[in-house]
Amino acid sequence: MRAVAAVLFLGLLPAAGLAAGVEGKREGRYLTGLPLVNFTSDTGVGYGARVYVNDNGRRGDARFDAAPYLAQVWVQYFATTGGWSYHGLHADLPFAGGTPWRVRTEFIYDRNTDQHYFGAGETSLARLPGGTYARYRAALDAAEPLGPGSTSSRALSYDLERPHACLQLERRVAGPVSVMAGFTAERSTVRTYDSRTVRVNGVGRVQGPTRLATDAPRGIAGGWTNPVRAGVAVDTRDYEPAPRTGWFADLTAEASLPALGSDYRFTRQTLTVRRYQPVVRNLVAAVRGSCALLQGDPPFYALSTLGCMDGRVEGLGGGWSLRGYKENRFTGPVTALADIELRYDAASAVIAGQHFLVTPVVFGDAGRVWDRAAGLGLSGYRTDVGGGVRIAWNRATIVNATWGRSAEDTNLFIDFGHQF
Repeated sequence: MRAVAAVLFLGLLPAAGLAAGVEGKREGRYLTGLPLVNFTSDTGVGYGARVYVNDNGRRGDARFDAAPYLAQVWVQYFATTGGWSYHGLHADLPFAGGTPWRVRTEFIYDRNTDQHYFGAGETSLARLPGGTYARYRAALDAAEPLGPGSTSSRALSYDLERPHACLQLERRVAGPVSVMAGFTAERSTVRTYDSRTVRVNGVGRVQGPTRLATDAPRGIAGGWTNPVRAGVAVDTRDYEPAPRTGWFADLTAEASLPALGSDYRFTRQTLTVRRYQPVVRNLVAAVRGSCALLQGDPPFYALSTLGCMDGRVEGLGGGWSLRGYKENRFTGPVTALADIELRYDAASAVIAGQHFLVTPVVFGDAGRVWDRAAGLGLSGYRTDVGGGVRIAWNRATIVNATWGRSAEDTNLFIDFGHQF
């Protein structure tokens, strides 16, 4: 799934309790509720709510100090004005059943009625007609491919519905090294807008041919993708939600096979390395490099995913990868992404007992896709630059306002969490 920082508060209350010191951590079970609000150029204004049920256990239990909670369950409703819905139930059990294993499971309904499709593989790298997304978008809205009353407005969009259920087990095995195993069952339904009535500036018009229907890539019929996952990670970060120093490197392998009930046979390997380094007082440099390789016959909608150990990232494009481009702008069997951020802790304040830290950020991103691993190189990357501000609330909750600019687009994102 995409990196859903739009709907995650990074475990606000449990983590905030730890930030205040274990002595201030609440004992036993309790219920909390949180509103969910965000904005991105891709999905519009997001709104919803999440309800947590937490069990911290009792003081004196060794696990009380070692984990943010003994159990956390949340249920969520989330939707956006741009047509994305993300509802679900999630459970997280550190030391599940008294064992060293951490168990995470979730049941999610995920649907985007305006999912982007710019082509698959290196064809997606082609320059947009008109040079910029805004000009191309205006031309599509104005076009009448089927005669008067028709439009090409949805030529780059389709409706993707993909409910899924997953189970993931994690365990520390030696110092900063942890291992992971998991399984996901996902059923995808793809709907194109060809010949359907769509709204353009408030007027109903008949949609002409879409690029997805014209290309008819593998996977246009939808179906099951049920990957089994395994991974290993090295984590020396000083504080997971907002690191100032340390490394996080993980290698994750996935296999979707007919024997697992999948309609598609493919494998994916994703290597991601993140480094956090203080430069001078209050200034931290954060760097991420990631590369994903798909082999076999994946559906086209699987080409956009970087399968990291701590969650999937949709790319390239959007608020969590190439921030100056539309989400899923570049997709292919081989994907590379590099980001650098400079984060400066400029001011802090305590308001009504709540601690806030303001951190301006500047960044640069680079990424591209290839049709095969043999084509990997250092040329042809798409780049962007930008900046923004992060506001850390009690350290654990990061409010994120980001502006990104590329040669073809400008995007704004108001969300939660650091990009990496």
